[in-house]
Amino acid sequence: MTRLSRALLAVYLVAFVWLAYVSAVCLQHQAPVQAAAFYATATALAVAAGREWRHATTRQAAAVRARRSRPRTYPSDLEAVLRAELAGACRCERWWTTLGTDHDPTCPQQTHATNHRQEEES
Repeated sequence: MTRLSRALLAVYLVAFVWLAYVSAVCLQHQAPVQAAAFYATATALAVAAGREWRHATTRQAAAVRARRSRPRTYPSDLEAVLRAELAGACRCERWWTTLGTDHDPTCPQQTHATNHRQEEES
């Protein structure tokens, strides 16, 4: 909480207490209309103090979140490219052992060219 928000909160609370006292004095002197007006003003100051408190805590929470370190998804462009290529790579054993030229016969990523190549080898 900043000094300004603390000072404003203190002013709100002191004014609230003073207006509550003035309303009680008005009730003692049989002036209910003035007492109601002072109580309404005191209630408005209590609401203002609550809003100032909430605003200060929200700003403090935002400052704490801004100071936290954020995880980096890809430290460099090269790593991003490698991750994308590995995500799209085939998972069959033959594809890895033949450096990406052939697929297993049961592989769903097998193309017509790899089928033709396997028929020639047989």
